[in-house]
Amino acid sequence: EVFETCKPIAGSLKGLKRLAEKNDIVYLTARPMQAHMVTVNWLKRNGYPDRPVYFSDRKAEFAESYLKDHPYDRVAFIDDAPHEILSCIQMGYTVFVHRQDYNLHFKNVFSWNEEGVIR
Repeated sequence: EVFETCKPIAGSLKGLKRLAEKNDIVYLTARPMQAHMVTVNWLKRNGYPDRPVYFSDRKAEFAESYLKDHPYDRVAFIDDAPHEILSCIQMGYTVFVHRQDYNLHFKNVFSWNEEGVIR
């Protein structure tokens, strides 16, 4: 039920729509696979760009595998979980760190503003 009722992060909808205008995006979440339909429905209900949704508790490793079949010139993550941030950085990925009290020590910490711009 938590996944169904959570509120979108302010500014994230506009921000992801802007990113999706000029970039290929996918959603990669650490939610359990059992939450697949709830997650897809939540994204749709809240108006987020319609893009593929993947589930993994090892995002950097998943990305390595995914990118073998889907090569991109640039790859970046948006995340807030310290262990995911560290593993992505260690594998050479750029990570934009969504500001939380527990991750302020990382570089690239940001918040979305009302217009969906990273600040």
